[in-house]
Amino acid sequence: MIEIIHWWQKELKKINNKDMAHEKTCPGCRKQFWGNINKKVCSDSCRKYCSRHGIDIHAVSNDIGKTSGNTPSVVPQQSGKARTSGGNGVINYAVKRLIDVGAYKLKNLNTDKNEAVPLTPIAPINLLANNMNSIIGNILSKILLSDDHAKFLGEPTTPARILVWGKPGSGKSTYSLMLANQFTSSGRVLFVSGEERSDGKTFQNKLTRTIQQNNKTKIDVISRLPTSAEWKTILYDANGQLNYKFIIYDSIQILKMDPFYIKNIATKLGGTDFTNRINHVYISYADKEGTRYSGQAAWGHEVDIEIKCELGKAIIVKDRFATVDAGLHGAEFIIY
Repeated sequence: MIEIIHWWQKELKKINNKDMAHEKTCPGCRKQFWGNINKKVCSDSCRKYCSRHGIDIHAVSNDIGKTSGNTPSVVPQQSGKARTSGGNGVINYAVKRLIDVGAYKLKNLNTDKNEAVPLTPIAPINLLANNMNSIIGNILSKILLSDDHAKFLGEPTTPARILVWGKPGSGKSTYSLMLANQFTSSGRVLFVSGEERSDGKTFQNKLTRTIQQNNKTKIDVISRLPTSAEWKTILYDANGQLNYKFIIYDSIQILKMDPFYIKNIATKLGGTDFTNRINHVYISYADKEGTRYSGQAAWGHEVDIEIKCELGKAIIVKDRFATVDAGLHGAEFIIY
């Protein structure tokens, strides 16, 4: 700041010098204007006027109130905007210069300050080793599927978010149970059945059609959403290991879930297991027209796969795990 003040004092001494802006007479319109020694006319329109009428603007005296005999006695029709700074030209010029220099000084001060901060050491990472770690991680997190389901879903990996929606009777609950049967090859499944009683005849008939007998030991059913405290006892065993790798919610309307339920529960539980190590499948109603899922639009952004069920068929709407020939938009899977 002291350097800026010193510069300002020096600039004030230059204000009366000839290289600074001073008052002069325009040879085109004969009005008084402010400009430096190279400024001959007050506006571009006057420059064009002088050019059309053969007036040599360099031969015209720039002394205050004095003009040559070639200057016109009438003001030309203006085709551009004349300078309006008037007698404040020197002040305006000085203020702009002060702002420019002040900004330059502050920039240098910040630059010097940043250069004084020690840089973080660079740690080279081998590309092959990094790629191998990524490949190994994908293999460990890959969800195992039979050929027909893999052809439909692509190559989903943990953590996956899947939204299955459709009108009543479209097959969405049945398809979700078919997924549960597939998931048992990768881990245990928790089915939250808010729509139907787990001991009800309808639900038991669906289990018979969709779940293989030897896989039923890997699937547990509860009838409502647990509280955050209950989630801790349900998710972990006595040794602190996760009990489930998949959770299916039927349906988000009956269970009164919002798109950010998983993130909120994870925050209450602490850690990242609920979001990063568990796959979640949401079952939803369709809207009245049957053209999209019912509820907040954010559901579509929070999931990796969106599946529409219609007349016993599952149809891919969106799939982030799609490959060149699997999980493609519009792909169909026959439910029944």
